[in-house]
Amino acid sequence: MQLFKEEAERLSNSKLQLKTASNIKFMAVVNPNEDENLLLESSVETKDSTISLKGVAKHRGAIALKFSAVYSVL
Repeated sequence: MQLFKEEAERLSNSKLQLKTASNIKFMAVVNPNEDENLLLESSVETKDSTISLKGVAKHRGAIALKFSAVYSVL
């Protein structure tokens, strides 16, 4: 989830703070010592000073993480 936040901060060029996270599903274990590749897919919507993000992380072709989050712009 931190990777998604950092990428959203980079794209929005601002610092973000997590307001809510929901539908968090960890579906596979990812060991960074064994495999460096992780595919991140996200959809981002911006409204006023709020950013809504839906993210999916894939590892070896399988979904490792799914979640929805709302961030406030600091």
